[in-house]
Amino acid sequence: MNKLIIFDWDGTIVDSTSHIVQSINKACYTLYNQTFEEKKIKSVIGLSLPVAFKNLTGLESQTEFNEFADLYKKLYIIERPRPFDGVVLGLDRLKKNNFTLAVATGKSRRGLDNDFTAYDLGKYFSDSKTADECFSKPHPQMIEEICANLMFDRTSVTMVGDSLMDQNMAKNGHVNFVGINYGASSQGDFDDYGNFFADSPILLFDWLLNNA
Repeated sequence: MNKLIIFDWDGTIVDSTSHIVQSINKACYTLYNQTFEEKKIKSVIGLSLPVAFKNLTGLESQTEFNEFADLYKKLYIIERPRPFDGVVLGLDRLKKNNFTLAVATGKSRRGLDNDFTAYDLGKYFSDSKTADECFSKPHPQMIEEICANLMFDRTSVTMVGDSLMDQNMAKNGHVNFVGINYGASSQGDFDDYGNFFADSPILLFDWLLNNA
């Protein structure tokens, strides 16, 4: 039976966590003379950018958010993060073994499409949902729409992600979950909802091939 695997993007496919932390802190320091602890920033990775900004700074002005978003995006693309070692090979192995793959991410559509183009990764995914198209994680809308579009029963679906937002979205969407310990979170940050928690991309894709 064909299986669907839905991947988070930042910190799961792309090694971007530290770059996101640095870019957010540079933007906040430039605009507000303020920085945040790495752990606090990691806790909002996976949310849509407007929600992450509000949770992090407490600011609600649309003008302030627009200024932050413009600067953050400029800082982020100065040095675009690359996929984790082993990810491209892993995606290729899954496709060759007839898994259907999709993406559910807190990135914008433009940001995800730019990464698809930069690293030629779009060819692996049958569907994708972004934070400007759906409710922010952990709302399950992304999972619901991907399952509907690709016509999968949720018992055949696994969500893969590196944050509590991903885990809670999987829980809310009633699908299986596999956690990533090498992105924004470590295993101690997750609760016990999950089938496996991977310490490396190699272990992740080996497990998915044999168990998803």
